[in-house]
Amino acid sequence: RTAELHHTLATVPGHPELDPEAYTSYDSRSLYQSMRGLTARTLRTLRHVASILKPDAQQQANAIVNQQQEIYDRFRPLLTIALPGSRIRGHGDFHLGQVLLAGDDVVFVDFEGEPDRFPEERRLKMSPLRDVAGMLHSIQLAALHAADRLQSAAGRSAEGAERLMALLDTWHRHGSTAFLAG
Repeated sequence: RTAELHHTLATVPGHPELDPEAYTSYDSRSLYQSMRGLTARTLRTLRHVASILKPDAQQQANAIVNQQQEIYDRFRPLLTIALPGSRIRGHGDFHLGQVLLAGDDVVFVDFEGEPDRFPEERRLKMSPLRDVAGMLHSIQLAALHAADRLQSAAGRSAEGAERLMALLDTWHRHGSTAFLAG
């Protein structure tokens, strides 16, 4: 259904605001700068919280922070390669909470995009892979939230908790694989 959604959004006749657009060098530069900015903010936060982590985690955090330039270097090819595909209008806030079961089918809801973004920003065309990534993240979060609830349940043995965690990990991997295969 996700593929059908994106195909439909990319092929609506008579609506030029929905026509697919090829990626430009400006799009490549914008993506590159966006990834650098997100990385800088994430590493700044990691640097800030590293001092309150356990020694092993603190060492790992510092090792990541010290690789900032190497991370940036991995983004550099974005500036020189042609991005494949097209930008289209997408859902913009695609996750399990936006999918309703309707008998043997599903219905997608809430197409207004992420509520904390300006309307003009929500209307920007994007890669449909952003919606795919949003759904994969949602599947992972569902497993993590279930794990949190199960671990806090009273009377659960360590062995039982370990089995449940393995089951949730399997569910997450199979759910993500099935979504991508579809």
